[in-house]
Amino acid sequence: MSATGRLRAQGRERLSGAGLTFVGMVQTAVGALVVLGAVLVLAGLWWLARRIRRHGAAGQAIGAAMAAYDEAMHVTAHEAWAEVEAQDRRGSSAMSPTDD
Repeated sequence: MSATGRLRAQGRERLSGAGLTFVGMVQTAVGALVVLGAVLVLAGLWWLARRIRRHGAAGQAIGAAMAAYDEAMHVTAHEAWAEVEAQDRRGSSAMSPTDD
């Protein structure tokens, strides 16, 4: 290859006066996109954690799913849960000896 051909090839590879080649610019852009993606994922997780802390995980849906699991895996747990619910509904209508 002649000296002119080499200079033209170098000119095609070098895109800026800073000396970055096309490959170097692509690698820099990919690195910046990876960092930006990581920042966006962390920001999304932060937002999700904040929302879950304020509003609860999934509300009634997760409660119903856990109740179904509890009933299937712990048969007596459902009976105990039903008793606790019945006691909550009854409330305390009679005064105890310690009440004034």
